[in-house]
Amino acid sequence: MWAEPSIGDPYLWCATFGGSAPHDLVAVFAAPLASPHPVPRSCLPAGVEGQTGVVHPDARRQRRARGSG
Repeated sequence: MWAEPSIGDPYLWCATFGGSAPHDLVAVFAAPLASPHPVPRSCLPAGVEGQTGVVHPDARRQRRARGSG
């Protein structure tokens, strides 16, 4: 598993698991990566401006209350 800001850019992070890694360990590591929920951040990492969308935590709740999302 790895994260790169754009294809071909240097990795932000990289993790590898060998065949003997316990499946439970890999599952615990991968679960947050596969989550559809946004990651709360107090600030954006450098270099991601224009590549990410920022949604205020209450924005989805407000749209649902109005019936528009």
